Amino acid sequence: MGEAVYISLYKQLKQDIFSGKYAEGALLPSENALASQHSITRATARQALDTLLKEGYIIKHKGKGSIVTRRRSLGILSIKGLTEVAGNKKVTSEMLQPPHYAEWYDNFSFAIDEGKSHCIRFKRLRSIGQYPVMLEVTQFSGEHTKGIIDMPFVNGSFFETLNKNFHIGISGAHQNVKAIAADAELSERFGISKGTPMLRIDIKFKTDKGFCLYSRLICDTRYYEVESTT
Repeated sequence: MGEAVYISLYKQLKQDIFSGKYAEGALLPSENALASQHSITRATARQALDTLLKEGYIIKHKGKGSIVTRRRSLGILSIKGLTEVAGNKKVTSEMLQPPHYAEWYDNFSFAIDEGKSHCIRFKRLRSIGQYPVMLEVTQFSGEHTKGIIDMPFVNGSFFETLNKNFHIGISGAHQNVKAIAADAELSERFGISKGTPMLRIDIKFKTDKGFCLYSRLICDTRYYEVESTT
């Protein structure tokens, strides 16, 4: 069965918002105008606009119409985890490599301060709703987190697991940001063409126990911007 007509219009309008065709504060075409432009019924146009409204891309103002609100953003550049900064947005994770003992990756932007012992590393694809937004690789010393490879993350959150199960908190972070082009793996994971621009963020998290965590985040910013939060 083909995609519902209103979904196609909803996706087109959302892409027009992301591209800047309709900036924040701009007025979208009316239901009647959309129906005429796309040869659909007014009810179908209303469904598309209602979906944008439900997801927070527009507000409806009586007497004016559908007004574009600020684009969504995620406070990834923060000392909080994605689950926390995403607020009421539904975060899901596909664990591509569960926590396991491994050799330290040495291609991060930071020197590893944890000695030459093995690390614990995991890799997961993070999504907001139906959209993959971030591929994460995190590594850290297993000295302070005995047993973590055998336990599920608390509420899907690595930071919450550290806090509740090991009494470890995050006290600060340093980030390096770089633009990259999607390779074959990223193309497959995010459903994008090879060479598509993406954002790579290397983060060195300082803990209140005196050791550090190292994360590499590959972000697709088509649907969510990245913002700095505290």
